[in-house]
Amino acid sequence: MVSTQQEESLRQKVSELIQKVKKHSCEQIISEVREINRMDPLQVFRAFRHNKGQRSYWSTPNQEFTQVGIGHELVFKNDSTLNTRFFTIEAQWHEWRRSSYLVGPRVIGTGAILIGGVSFDPKKKLEDKWNDFGEGLFFMPSFLYTLKGQKAFLTINKVVKKEDTVKSVMDYFHEIQHLFTVELNRKPIDDHEASVICEEYYVSEWKRSIEKATTKIKEGTFEKVILAREIMLRFEHKKHVEPVIEKLQREQSASYIYAIESNESTFLGASPERLIKKEEQKVFSTCLAGSIKRGKDREEDHQLGNDLLGDHKNLHEHQIVVNMIRENFSERCITYQCQKKPTLLKTRSVQHLYTPIMGIVKKGYSLFDFVESLHPTPALGGFPRQAAMKYIRDEEPMERGWYAAPIGWLDFEDNGEFIVAIRSGLIQNNRAFLFAGCGIVRDSDPELEYEETIIKLKPMLSAVGGLNNVRD
Repeated sequence: MVSTQQEESLRQKVSELIQKVKKHSCEQIISEVREINRMDPLQVFRAFRHNKGQRSYWSTPNQEFTQVGIGHELVFKNDSTLNTRFFTIEAQWHEWRRSSYLVGPRVIGTGAILIGGVSFDPKKKLEDKWNDFGEGLFFMPSFLYTLKGQKAFLTINKVVKKEDTVKSVMDYFHEIQHLFTVELNRKPIDDHEASVICEEYYVSEWKRSIEKATTKIKEGTFEKVILAREIMLRFEHKKHVEPVIEKLQREQSASYIYAIESNESTFLGASPERLIKKEEQKVFSTCLAGSIKRGKDREEDHQLGNDLLGDHKNLHEHQIVVNMIRENFSERCITYQCQKKPTLLKTRSVQHLYTPIMGIVKKGYSLFDFVESLHPTPALGGFPRQAAMKYIRDEEPMERGWYAAPIGWLDFEDNGEFIVAIRSGLIQNNRAFLFAGCGIVRDSDPELEYEETIIKLKPMLSAVGGLNNVRD
């Protein structure tokens, strides 16, 4: 229960804001944060299924930090074809910062936060299936459940408008508080076991694009390029997203589990790859490139891991990513640390070469500065960036949409985290589009790269119930 003192503080602040809004005709944000009893984040997400189209789910590896957002109190869209889309969103967000107020404890990951993402390449026209997301979509949830370590918090956000009164705003806060308790008692949705039809798109065209890419690499056009492909699963019944998230959380606990809804679409997945995290003046990134499958037993798994650590092709591919992120940090950080050799990061299906990097930010650089400058890393686009991106734009036989793009969250203090949306899928009604890509270098073999995409598709195939429909 919230204290009488906090309730009175909330009422007083609401009264002040109402007067200010009416006097200056400027809307204001008020956020109340309270510590509450811990509960299952999936239960919270599931309970508000009637808010479908306006929910989000975010969990860091091993659920050390989880957010569930419900409702859209503010929405920012950007359909610009320029990379300034990051800073357009940032400018709008920080304009609101000057008219925002917090009642309750100030804890990173609570309060007024913005959740969302952008498309991979704004210069390539989106296919219709991405219409619900567009080139950029961010929103401030109406309320937010945050689980941080052993503590849980409920944030309620409200945009105070001219027509609001003290009573109407206080009633809103009380209604959400009550709703949060009542809704959690609802029963979960059953996900029907049903037949699945799988379609693999443009396989031969994709393999030809790899052959052409290796020729371009040998000619010196670029050093590396990432080429992705997609499959589509069609289900007998509508595919509910709650069981998919639950299975991802259970099977891919070493990854970031994420889901963003917009209208009738849900973009979700289990990414092992952080793009950037900022907490006060510290920033963290992950160099993740080069992969191999998991072994059938401990001995085989260990051998495969050692093979990866000694594989020239994968080490070269990984070092390209390390060099790019180190160069980025050297420009934007006072100091940074990066380990000399990669280690292994193991998910359920895949082992990756992994190098973490941490830095102290120079004054004047924001979280979005890092997002804009890092995306796409050579692990998602290629190197050099412009030449690789042009090749993807011209030759990749699919449109990526939000696949491999930055998605995440940030607050008014410029704390937040963005990941690379790989191991992902787009669910719409009874269809699921799944995506996977590979790093193409001089010695890449189209058949082996195809086999690698099968491995990378497994997390989402298992989660949506289509694992038996694509060959191993």
